[in-house]
Amino acid sequence: MKTGWKEGKYGWLISGILWGLFMFIIMAFIDPWLNDEVIEPKGILRSAVVWTIGGIAFALWMKWSNDRAVKRLNKDSEKKD
Repeated sequence: MKTGWKEGKYGWLISGILWGLFMFIIMAFIDPWLNDEVIEPKGILRSAVVWTIGGIAFALWMKWSNDRAVKRLNKDSEKKD
């Protein structure tokens, strides 16, 4: 039974995009502000592209890693039976 967005067909993608959005906000706005740097539109655009791609790549890697772990656990439980 699916209960939330994380368990849906594209939950991994939503999770990655949210991670990328969080990193975008931190790296494009908060980090330059803390370092007394100028926030430029070119930097914001570059950061948006990088963190969107990074978020999707992170989500794909996590999905692949979790799928491998589940398969490994299923194989181990079949051997015990």
